[in-house]
Amino acid sequence: MKIRIVSAAILATLALAIMPAHAQEAAPAKKKKVAAKNATELVLINNRGAAVTGFQLTSAAGKNAASLKSALEPGKKVTLKIAKGAGCVFSANAAFSDDAEFDQTEVDLCKDKTIKFVD
Repeated sequence: MKIRIVSAAILATLALAIMPAHAQEAAPAKKKKVAAKNATELVLINNRGAAVTGFQLTSAAGKNAASLKSALEPGKKVTLKIAKGAGCVFSANAAFSDDAEFDQTEVDLCKDKTIKFVD
């Protein structure tokens, strides 16, 4: 009789020890939220012989993301803040003092945050 009670107690203990582990395995894993990637700044470098007189960065949604406030002289660089949540891919348009223009679509500023103008 004592053997049966001891055996029953051992089985009950084992069952309780196994159940929490089994319950933990059955719970679905929580997925982490991945934040959308967004470019935050752009470095413009002017290695041309003419000043950059205007610069406009437009998001894929067609919204103004950044612009140049004053001329960027030859040999100079400037860092522009990009509008929050604007994404990674932009269109970049620049005008120069020698009437040259720069128009580039699908510029991925998450991969490379630098645009360098050269002659």
